[in-house]
Amino acid sequence: MRVNEATADRSRAETQSGTTRRTALKGLGVAATALLAGCSVTADVERETADVEYSVDGSEVDRIAVSGDDGDTTVRGWDGDDVRVEATKYARGRTDLSDVTVTRAVADGRLDIEADVSVAVGIGPAGGGLESLDVRVPQGTRVTRVEMDDGDAEVTDVAGDLTLDVDDGTVEVGPLSGHLETTVDDGTVTVGAVDRVTGEFDDGALEMTEPATVGDLSVDDGDLELAIEDLDGDATVECDDGTVTARVAPTIDATVVVNADDGSVQYEGDLFDSVSTNEDTTRGEIGDGGDRLTIDVDDGDVRMSPL
Repeated sequence: MRVNEATADRSRAETQSGTTRRTALKGLGVAATALLAGCSVTADVERETADVEYSVDGSEVDRIAVSGDDGDTTVRGWDGDDVRVEATKYARGRTDLSDVTVTRAVADGRLDIEADVSVAVGIGPAGGGLESLDVRVPQGTRVTRVEMDDGDAEVTDVAGDLTLDVDDGTVEVGPLSGHLETTVDDGTVTVGAVDRVTGEFDDGALEMTEPATVGDLSVDDGDLELAIEDLDGDATVECDDGTVTARVAPTIDATVVVNADDGSVQYEGDLFDSVSTNEDTTRGEIGDGGDRLTIDVDDGDVRMSPL
């Protein structure tokens, strides 16, 4: 009988020990969950903003390059003699407003304007950049480059052969007295009055609202809406997956060759002076032929009409 009591005592002790261990582990689990929950609460991180204004002597500058951030960027002409820059910068978390600067550097007559954000080190959220950037350009000063990271931009009433580089955003260009060359990763560019348009789009779209001279254009996944006043020599328009809509001036001399692998080709009857179709290729002549416009579409439609 005593042996059985000793066995029962040991069983009760083991049960109590197991319960204690389970209770301790449960407590650790609750604490860990609470700790992780505390680390994940980042939605209410404090955000500060500040305005920045400065001018650069226009007599030292003959061309400008602007690198926007993830906000709104405007580059526009004005009647002043100096380059005027106004920006609103922001900082959140461990990043201080002093860590965000709007840099400007002049070298050989070129003014570079861009946001510079020092990297914060430590645990917790951080970040900063520009909510907005407004650059006013004196008449006669060329704008040669505008870069956008993730935001919206407008370039208007300026001159210069402009290289536009867009990572992800929406941009409106024009009036621009010069050539527009675009490189777009994922975005939409709307073009007003410009002299000439060329460019490459990975995943995006181009819309021309005013006629211009057109050179080589390509888009991987997106649409092209073209207003072709003239051709920059022989030009090729390529579209892998999307629709090409082309309004073409009836006054130009051009040979138009459309290759549609998987899609349709539509054109208004009075666009071409002569036209022929052979399997997936449509060939049309406008005027005396002249420069050749080749439109290659892999999976999509081509619609053409007089401008």
